[in-house]
Amino acid sequence: MSPILTPDGPRPPLAVDRPGGWLARDPGARLRRRLLAAPVAAGTGGVLGLAAWLEPASAGLGTHEQIGLPECGWILTMDLPCATCGMTTAFAHAADGHLLASLATQPFGAVLAVATAAAFLAALVTLASGSGALLMIAGRWWTTRTPWVIGAMLIAAWAWKIARHRGLF
Repeated sequence: MSPILTPDGPRPPLAVDRPGGWLARDPGARLRRRLLAAPVAAGTGGVLGLAAWLEPASAGLGTHEQIGLPECGWILTMDLPCATCGMTTAFAHAADGHLLASLATQPFGAVLAVATAAAFLAALVTLASGSGALLMIAGRWWTTRTPWVIGAMLIAAWAWKIARHRGLF
């Protein structure tokens, strides 16, 4: 297979571009994509279903207690929310279609809820069609910077949550 031309010059083919790779058009590749999509659809669908079943806590955190998890230890010991405080509440708001409430509750939780819904829909499309297009698009978005961007978003959302908890706005 010849190299793929990019603005920076040719790049070698990715593993998914090779014959028999994840984006191949043969029936075996379609089956492999469907087998990968099935647990993704089940997992993301389960998370979204649970979030839709939960009633978002009015305090902006504590929704996870409805499924038997304990109160946040950070809040109890330091009166400081942890980095994930409010994520379950944000997911519950997003699953109910209240995206602004989700964003106000925990911005990174809102982003994760939307990403989870997108992954669920992509998995359903892959299950139905066996197409590798969605997998290819996701692969192109993931770069060496992506983990750093995710980390920065998590820290910014944590600062937001601390500021809200302290009553700064």
